Amino acid sequence: MGAGDATPEVRLERLRASLTGTSKNPRAARWSTQGHANVLVGAALHAADRLRQGQTLTELERRLVNVLGAVLPEQEIRAWGGVYREAVQSLGSQVAVVPAVISQLPVTTGFQLSNLKEVLPALAREHAARPNTAVVSRESVAAGGPADSDAFVRGLSEYGFGATVFDRFRPASASAAEAGGEEQQAQDAGPAAASFRVKLELENFRCIRAVGDQWGGKDEIYWSCSTGSDKQAGTGFISQEFGAMKAGQSRAFDTSRRTVFDGQASEGLMLAVSVWEADQSPPQWAKALMELLVGLSDYMFSNWGWMLAGMLPGGYSEMVLGIAAEIATMFAWVVVHARNDDDLSCTRVFLLDQYDLALLSYGKGTDWHFNGLGHHVLKVKYSGNPVPFPTGQLQYAVRTGNTWSAPVTLPWESMTPPAVNTYNNHLYVLYVRPGDKAVMWTRHENGTWRTPERIGNDVSFYAPSVGVAHGKLYYAVTGTNDGLYWRTFNGTSWSGISRFDGYTSAKSPTLAISEYRGDLWLTHIGPDGRPWINYRNANNWSPSYAENSAWVVDRPVAMAPHQGRMWRLASGTDQTLHATTSEGGAPWKTASAPGGVTRHGPALAIHDNKMWIFVRGTDGKLYSAINYNERWETPLQRAGDGTGIDLRDEPSAISHQGRLYVMYRR
Repeated sequence: MGAGDATPEVRLERLRASLTGTSKNPRAARWSTQGHANVLVGAALHAADRLRQGQTLTELERRLVNVLGAVLPEQEIRAWGGVYREAVQSLGSQVAVVPAVISQLPVTTGFQLSNLKEVLPALAREHAARPNTAVVSRESVAAGGPADSDAFVRGLSEYGFGATVFDRFRPASASAAEAGGEEQQAQDAGPAAASFRVKLELENFRCIRAVGDQWGGKDEIYWSCSTGSDKQAGTGFISQEFGAMKAGQSRAFDTSRRTVFDGQASEGLMLAVSVWEADQSPPQWAKALMELLVGLSDYMFSNWGWMLAGMLPGGYSEMVLGIAAEIATMFAWVVVHARNDDDLSCTRVFLLDQYDLALLSYGKGTDWHFNGLGHHVLKVKYSGNPVPFPTGQLQYAVRTGNTWSAPVTLPWESMTPPAVNTYNNHLYVLYVRPGDKAVMWTRHENGTWRTPERIGNDVSFYAPSVGVAHGKLYYAVTGTNDGLYWRTFNGTSWSGISRFDGYTSAKSPTLAISEYRGDLWLTHIGPDGRPWINYRNANNWSPSYAENSAWVVDRPVAMAPHQGRMWRLASGTDQTLHATTSEGGAPWKTASAPGGVTRHGPALAIHDNKMWIFVRGTDGKLYSAINYNERWETPLQRAGDGTGIDLRDEPSAISHQGRLYVMYRR
């Protein structure tokens, strides 16, 4: 491939200035490292020196040299290795740009994937602290929010490149493969995930700030893109040129020249997009460079698997972001040192898994900013069949105002419906893990979900229940021996387990706080199918009593306090909804229930001073109705936007920080 428009001598001087910290580039500080970032750049230069000195390259080094080979002939790659070695001999671990973990290596020692794994936690934390990287909230994007924050857009301008991932969660059963050697593959990975077809197009872009060519070029721009999934590599893409762009203008990509990926994926897709100032003809070498970097990323992920969980104290999102940032850094660094810095306006790297692609297929999060020499907003269009959301896992949707978000999928399977509640400004979720039937809990904190933990040694066949009263989080569950058990949580730890003596429970219990005296109410279903009631003050549970209705149910009931009364709704054996209310004790009075048919138990939540009911309809979709001033405003109606929300059985619902959350099993 060609080596850009600079001579070999100019490129070597750029490299020397970069390594010695004497570069005159006004944005040279963007290549700084606190000891771990830029590890791929450093490893590539170390590999170039090892190649020069006749050492056998590791597989990772060979791939890094191939990346350099997209822009440099082999003779020049060896020369770059020599310049790097000169800098190391002169400056030791103080070589600019290159982290000490690389510059301290003797030439006889290669750098391989297992070494990268060791430094990845610190490397990822370093990148995550920079303004040109972002972990985007899936919940925000699912609700129609922007993918790029204002702070991130400003960080792009400072660096000229960036990396984006969406928040990810570590599966409770996940563990990273131990690297016994760089060619070792993960063992016992289980069956391969089903593949699906992905088709992405660049639809159009909007110019916010035009690029200004200070060297007197043609003042035109074009876009390039490289992609690769866990199933196949993309073909590489270069758009037509767009001339004389002015602020406020929008341009569309040619309909015959806009597809950037059309193929199979099962785990995810890497997408690298750049916008260039077209002073020269489109650089085919840049396309090759990006394709090699995509291949490098695929190599790293395929070696460890896409679910590289458990390697970072900070979480899976941070780790994935570190890899994406390293790819973006290496691309921009190689381009700057191999051709004019003013040609590359901005480049971004995205790592998208199945859920992220499903959001794109629903039209969410498709506007991406490229704020470099110019500022452009690119609209990406998903044009293939809808990507399926992952199935068999916990999922939730959020209603903000009058708008429902797209579903947000969590990577944890449950053998029962979940239980959700809000406590100390955090959203808590309890569920039962398949296999060992362990009762698990997690909460949403610092913008993401924490890794689920087991509650003691508790096991169940039925969904747990969770409520808040007396400054504590209460949880109740039916044990595998049909005993009824409860615990409390103070924000840090769970209490010991207690059992209700003499009770047996045939289904999932239900907890709700009453407006009457602030007591916590518990309903459980006895072996005869009748609902039984307890309430708890700050110190004790009341005796259990059977309420006076003639209910016989085979599904959990729902409870919620509303307008001075405790409401309780259930799906009867006739598959219609029934309601009773209490003003603080017996007797319970029959009340109206919304019309509709369901074979599953309902969920109740108080939101915006109204009582909401959610059920699974006979078509498998989520339905809702609203009670205000003791009147149901409508019969059950399909909830969610577009094609609705699919769920397996009972949902759980709660109002949290001004938004309505509904969680369920998909």
